[in-house]
Amino acid sequence: MELFHRLFFTLAPDDTYIKDNIQKSLYLIDDSGKKEYTNLREKGFYNQIIASSSMVSIHTDSVKLDMGQKKFAFFGKQMITRKSSVITRKLITEGFFEDIIRSPNNPHGVILKNWRILDNEEISNQTKNSY
Repeated sequence: MELFHRLFFTLAPDDTYIKDNIQKSLYLIDDSGKKEYTNLREKGFYNQIIASSSMVSIHTDSVKLDMGQKKFAFFGKQMITRKSSVITRKLITEGFFEDIIRSPNNPHGVILKNWRILDNEEISNQTKNSY
């Protein structure tokens, strides 16, 4: 779960880097990940990252697992670092997981299913000092 989120949400202002990370992340999730990627791409999110020379990273606070229902919840923060500011957003997602055969593209042998973002609201927007 943490690996998927790190790959999906760690972005640099480099189209090739973004595509490579997204491609790696999509081996770890069902079509719900592809749908979210397509949605973000169509909204221009990735183009904005590149155009503004922004860096996007995440910090995992915790992952809650319900082994009986094979359900998870991811809690973290997303940081968008721009030239003039650092935006911090809450990141809460949930979904289900299923054990699968391990492969070079999915070394943990777990696939995420029916994943969705529950909360991605802005927590803070700090202006950087410009000298």
